Amino acid sequence: MSKQHEPCDALIIHFHGGGFVAQTSKAHLNYLRDYASFLEIPILSIDYSLAPDHPYPRALHEAFYAYCWALANPSLLGWNGNRIILTGDSAGGNLTIAVTMLAIANDVRVPDFIFPLYPALLALPLPSPSRLLSIMDPLLGIGILMKCLECYVGNASGYDPFLSPSLCPADILRHFPPTYIQVCL
Repeated sequence: MSKQHEPCDALIIHFHGGGFVAQTSKAHLNYLRDYASFLEIPILSIDYSLAPDHPYPRALHEAFYAYCWALANPSLLGWNGNRIILTGDSAGGNLTIAVTMLAIANDVRVPDFIFPLYPALLALPLPSPSRLLSIMDPLLGIGILMKCLECYVGNASGYDPFLSPSLCPADILRHFPPTYIQVCL
């Protein structure tokens, strides 16, 4: 006879990162399984369609649909519907916040907690501490980030002098007033 478990008091919904163009929930399974086991909470990891084949707003719509489906089907997911938590990294962090905003705008139950991890939120060609730091990032530089964004939403802004491959970090820093550089760094 199999042991019946009481439904959990909470559910975690996870949206994976990958710049809206890469990765799946499978890339996160190792640590998500550890988290679920340690926390004794089910985790629903969402795969969403990737750009450029499926540009914005497809991933957001799929993430919101998955969230609404989870709210409507708690017994299928092993929770009692009491608390719901959203989390995600990078693009998944963006989806965490965007799904929460859609829930608010559409009078859908708002998550009890959100944990966006380094969410991709402000992608304007403006000076910021993170933009300055990403110029020197050897693994995921600003050029790669902007290419991912272009695949997801298209490049409506035109030329961005801060992204020109001919500019080195010193050239870019010349575009900022010295007082702003000191505050950012």
